Amino acid sequence: MPAGLSYSRLLSPAFLLLMSVSGTTPASAQELTIYAIPSPKGINWQSPGKLVRSYLSNFFAASRYGKHKHAIGHVIVELRDSTRHVLTSVTSASHSGMTKNVLRRGYGLGILFSDIRGILEETDINLPQVQQRSQSGEIAFIRYRVSQPVFDRLWQYYEEYKQREYYRNYNGANKPREGLGAGCSAFAVSFLEVGGLLDILPDSLWKVEVNAPAKLVGGHHSIYHYVQAVKIFLARHWLPAADPSGWRYSNYEPSRIYQWIRNTCTQESIAGPFQVSRMGRAPGLLVDCRDRMPPAESIWKTRPD
Repeated sequence: MPAGLSYSRLLSPAFLLLMSVSGTTPASAQELTIYAIPSPKGINWQSPGKLVRSYLSNFFAASRYGKHKHAIGHVIVELRDSTRHVLTSVTSASHSGMTKNVLRRGYGLGILFSDIRGILEETDINLPQVQQRSQSGEIAFIRYRVSQPVFDRLWQYYEEYKQREYYRNYNGANKPREGLGAGCSAFAVSFLEVGGLLDILPDSLWKVEVNAPAKLVGGHHSIYHYVQAVKIFLARHWLPAADPSGWRYSNYEPSRIYQWIRNTCTQESIAGPFQVSRMGRAPGLLVDCRDRMPPAESIWKTRPD
């Protein structure tokens, strides 16, 4: 034992938490972990008006997490085996710029489909967030124990995504494997796709799917170009799903992932291919899928013409 490090320090919850997410202890298996952080006050998708009002409420909400309060929630990906470790995520370069696009530049619901300048955040930024929120319980996780071939494929995807600088296009079409943009949740779920793991848990419960009226979709890619903010605030309905005139939006909601994990962990009887875990006060699920081999398909999908 290093000099000055007592057994009480070694076994303290904070120290064990640091070890569990920093990769400084030998991994019992190759692991992919998805961390879900909820928005401060929740995002309301019942109507366009409620969506924008709830976003602004979250944007201006006070938070002890400062610039990392994540007004729309956030998802972080951790990859770890015996020799490699990273905590990675994508985010917009300027969150205030997104708000200005809606309120001042007339994007309206076009913000859901717009390409935004993105950045890649890694362990130096993400590890402190995971540690702090694990102590408060304002984070939840799903940890997949995978085979070495699957892990190698996931690590290859991470490295190539980074090398190709696809992270520079945040949001957009939310198709990271085509290099057509990705928010934090689409980026995280793409690792489940690449690893052949998406079918294990009910990912449909994590999704938001709405059909936005074309007249509320502004921005340079829309024929309406400029949508007055007041029109969004007063909009009370999405279009029916089958209406072809709308802009169909489908994506994974960080707060829904977080809440699904919490709800699953508190059920009296757990049914599924997982077991309940905790990290500090953070609830989590462990999924053992080391018997799965990598998918035969290519890591990357062909871009549409």
